[in-house]
Amino acid sequence: MSKRRVLAISSDLDQLRRIVASLERAGADVDAVRTADAIATEVIPHRYVFFAATDGDMGKLGALVPKLREKAHVTIVTKQAKLADLTTYLHDERVNHVVVGDELDHGVFVTAQKLLTGDIFGVEKYLPPGTPVHYARLRDFEGRGRAIQTVLDFAEEAKMRRQVRTAIGQVAEELLMNALYDAPVDAEGKPVFADVDPHDRKDTRSPRPVSIRYAATDSLFAVAVRDRFGRLRADQPLSACAT
Repeated sequence: MSKRRVLAISSDLDQLRRIVASLERAGADVDAVRTADAIATEVIPHRYVFFAATDGDMGKLGALVPKLREKAHVTIVTKQAKLADLTTYLHDERVNHVVVGDELDHGVFVTAQKLLTGDIFGVEKYLPPGTPVHYARLRDFEGRGRAIQTVLDFAEEAKMRRQVRTAIGQVAEELLMNALYDAPVDAEGKPVFADVDPHDRKDTRSPRPVSIRYAATDSLFAVAVRDRFGRLRADQPLSACAT
């Protein structure tokens, strides 16, 4: 099957048409169905699947997942989702993107474009052209604290609501802790800090620097963290969310 062949699934016909239009604009060849049951084969052959989720669709996603190929990538498209819904969506490692919000067309387009081209990095892709992106670099626990405070101060200056700022801080915290202490591995692939008590990690430095990038527009706040090891397991932030 062509690497550009993408499957779009939505029970809402108008939404399905919009998703298809965004996918085609990104260069995809699209197959569109109203439900996963419309795919007659035992295994869905598409590598990329865009699944529109609305209230009551969790069961439909559960029916889709067993039919996915091993290396499939599923993007959930939804106007709104509670934290519990998001963590449920992402428990299968093949469900690895969620597009949430009122302006779904742009999110679908950007996500499809980066998957199809392999150019997956860069928070700028989700921002209007010319949006300033700020940057900080760190490699220890103290630097992590300063970076998070800098991001929160910027969010307050951008007039983000307190609840949003709290969420921004939590996201930045989890991503930076992963980049500093979970991602680093040695030459044999063993985690560098595996045998270091979590309470003692604050006194150590990451072997490679970590960077955080952040930006704000009238309708969104973007945060991205990058490390030199490129390791982020889905179960780590999901476990943090569950607690």
